[in-house]
Amino acid sequence: MKNLMKTLLSILVVMPTLSFAVDTVKWPSSELKNDPRGAYKRAVIETALQKTEATHGPYAIEEAVFASKFSTYRAREMVIEGSDINTYIALTNDDWERLTLPIRIPIRRGIINYRLLMIHRDNVNKFQHIENLHQLKNTVVGLQLGWTTTEILDAGGFDIELSSKYSSLFPMLDGKRFDYVPRGVNEIFNEQARYGRDLDIVVEPTIALYVPSPTYIFISPKEPALAARIEQGLEIMVADGTLKKMFYERFSEGLKLADIASRKLIKIPNPLLPAATPLDRPELWYQAGESVN
Repeated sequence: MKNLMKTLLSILVVMPTLSFAVDTVKWPSSELKNDPRGAYKRAVIETALQKTEATHGPYAIEEAVFASKFSTYRAREMVIEGSDINTYIALTNDDWERLTLPIRIPIRRGIINYRLLMIHRDNVNKFQHIENLHQLKNTVVGLQLGWTTTEILDAGGFDIELSSKYSSLFPMLDGKRFDYVPRGVNEIFNEQARYGRDLDIVVEPTIALYVPSPTYIFISPKEPALAARIEQGLEIMVADGTLKKMFYERFSEGLKLADIASRKLIKIPNPLLPAATPLDRPELWYQAGESVN
């Protein structure tokens, strides 16, 4: 009995010093303050971690703040190294999937596959007469250096004008340095509200592009346990409807405004789409015309 009491006392003394391993997501803060794109990404990651708290324990999310936004190339290098950031959300390509740990569940259900065009107000009539891919290629598109979209359109033979910064694209468009910027349905109306107050730019009313380009969460190859946990959490969110619910809460307004079904849909092939893209899982993808809740 005395030995049992000593053992129990020893356990009680040691217990306060024990600690559980904490899965820590380290990712860069949004480029722009109050950017709803970043808020949605964080909410998806945090919900995936919450869904697995019972099985995987506690978690933390750390947002690394940098003096300036780095390129997608630099972000990938940092995720591979895994020190300052170990998590990043981007459009997929073979390099991302080969060099990091991809979680092949499109967190925005492929909404970014559908793009609308931000144009200068003076060019509304010009774009209303564009009917097909060949005619679209006779215009100049503005894109950011390092975007996967830039690589896709470059491979497709588009005439591209590059910007080193996302936020510079809009004043460049206002200055007619190029004809349009393709932006996701989830992005363009917020951007028009943000930049259209001071610039003469508008959302083109007749065209939608379809560019298959899913957005995934990518994890450092040094963090396989974290990748497995987030993937499990996302699968739970797909199965119980949480991801779809979050998708509509965030994007239904933009989808209604876009009214993709009423637009001329111009399909742009994506030669960079990795072979492992789960196109055979319809529950993961938004389809144009799908009922907007």
